Amino acid sequence: MQVSKDGVPCVLVSIPLRYMHTTVETLNIDDVKKAARLIALFIASLKEEKEWLSY
Repeated sequence: MQVSKDGVPCVLVSIPLRYMHTTVETLNIDDVKKAARLIALFIASLKEEKEWLSY
């Protein structure tokens, strides 16, 4: 990040869950599938020649 001088674009997709980092961590599998679809759609929407993609 220090080299780029403008920061680095990033995205966080969080999946709601209960009891993280325990043996009974619980989540809804539909939330995982929807998060994966959201990420795939976002990646598909990126244009190859974005200024911030060319390092």
